[in-house]
Amino acid sequence: MKIAAFSDSHGLLPQIDPVDVVVIAGDISPLQIQRNDVMMSIWFQDEFLRWCKDLPCERVIFTAGNHDFYFYNYAAMRAMIKESDLKDKVIFLADEKYEYDGKVFYGCPWCTGPLGWAFTDKKVELFYKLIPNCDILITHQPPKVDALGTSYPGQAWARDFGSKRLLKAIEERNIKYNFCGHIHTGTHNGIEYNGTKFYNVSLLDESYKNVFPVTYLEI
Repeated sequence: MKIAAFSDSHGLLPQIDPVDVVVIAGDISPLQIQRNDVMMSIWFQDEFLRWCKDLPCERVIFTAGNHDFYFYNYAAMRAMIKESDLKDKVIFLADEKYEYDGKVFYGCPWCTGPLGWAFTDKKVELFYKLIPNCDILITHQPPKVDALGTSYPGQAWARDFGSKRLLKAIEERNIKYNFCGHIHTGTHNGIEYNGTKFYNVSLLDESYKNVFPVTYLEI
């Protein structure tokens, strides 16, 4: 299975080479309209779904991030996907699993903070406990592994935002791959730890400039 993965595009819809599955680990919404449900519904239908329809892939499997306020409205999103005749191609996962071509995907949008943003909660560990055994775990929050969730790694002002609770949940399960984002400048070259391969797949840096490429791999 060939996969293209990215996150934190914030309105950018990148060009994708032919693959089987496109994985998106949250923060898709354009920053300037992220809290405007009317504008987001227009963008989601006219821009995002149109882009998905033209993608050279069989599935687009995505979860939300802390900037994706509109994605709380699961029913409206799924209605738009269905009306666009994309219900078999575009799959939104929020604490749900989905099987395709013998691989189990699970999407968890919840982040440890900062509170007041979308999909953040003081009891975030309760959502992490729902994560099942799966082949591919899609989270917006990075777990605490090496510098996966470290902003500006290697700099004096670097800060690690990786989640120990999410890492613990992953360690207790049989999970082969984890795609995440949220902390834009976290390590992007992939990390293998305790039998799981972790990838921060953010496209933008902390200044919201597109400096990282889409991640491609075959599993």
